Amino acid sequence: MQQKYGKDGLVVLGVLLDDPKDATLRADGLKYLGKVKPPFENVYLDARPEEWQKKLRIFGFPGVYVFNRDNHHVKKLPVLDDKGEEKEEVDYDVIDRVVANLMKK
Repeated sequence: MQQKYGKDGLVVLGVLLDDPKDATLRADGLKYLGKVKPPFENVYLDARPEEWQKKLRIFGFPGVYVFNRDNHHVKKLPVLDDKGEEKEEVDYDVIDRVVANLMKK
């Protein structure tokens, strides 16, 4: 999507959620990124999993948040119910349609 919509202003940011106290997991994450070389910036979230899981309500991977140009959240996948069960899974076709509509505005 970065390649497809980047010229129109889309910014894609990958956030790695490994526990900041686990140096091995962090090193593995950096090694993986070095291999796949994603075409967008990646950063580490400096928070323990029990903190971000509750706030972001993401318990599996990947998790996707889409924000508009005014920095308002417009879409999040997966969608979870009150029990944390998945109601709507991550579907990149859905994300692409949301982003395409936002790029028109």
